[in-house]
Amino acid sequence: MGQAGTVTTSRVRYAYARDGCFGPIPKLIKVGDQTTKTPVRAVSFNTSIGMGCLLLIFGGPVAINAIFSITAIAVIVALAVPILMRVILKKSSF
Repeated sequence: MGQAGTVTTSRVRYAYARDGCFGPIPKLIKVGDQTTKTPVRAVSFNTSIGMGCLLLIFGGPVAINAIFSITAIAVIVALAVPILMRVILKKSSF
């Protein structure tokens, strides 16, 4: 499951970088391998972030619980923002 998540998020990160959603970072991430046509740099970037988060396990339960809490809040915000934008910006369509 971890490998599938890494590959999926790498593809999404590559697409966002290719479309210019990350500011100056896309120049590093949007380059794909010419031979295999895969986003190797995006996979490496996501793997590095995952390994960095994994090291927080050694910081004790408070550190890893903080990451879990931030993730839960981020999921709620990610679900709420499109709904709020729909309600606020498209009131006439309801």
